[in-house]
Amino acid sequence: MDKQKLDYFRNLLLAQRQQAEQDLRANAATGRQEADDVIDIGEESELDLEKSTALDLAGRESELITEIDEALQRIGGGASGSTRRRAQERPVRPQAATILSCES
Repeated sequence: MDKQKLDYFRNLLLAQRQQAEQDLRANAATGRQEADDVIDIGEESELDLEKSTALDLAGRESELITEIDEALQRIGGGASGSTRRRAQERPVRPQAATILSCES
């Protein structure tokens, strides 16, 4: 892969990493949120579900950041010609898990 393509993917991954960090912080904050004025058990259940969902999303964002870091290391290490595919495909932003080289 030529330098221009490597720079393009590096910049794309860095932008995605920055967004994932922002999402991680937001989801972690939501997961730590305390109930101030819960009126009934229904509201308490809804808050518990929101917190659980936010913490699950934070975990996924953390995994995504790790995958992006690994992809950036492969780009920096000159291993961009190799293809790495996860056995379990990620439905959101799979670019970090797979970097394909274009053979021209």
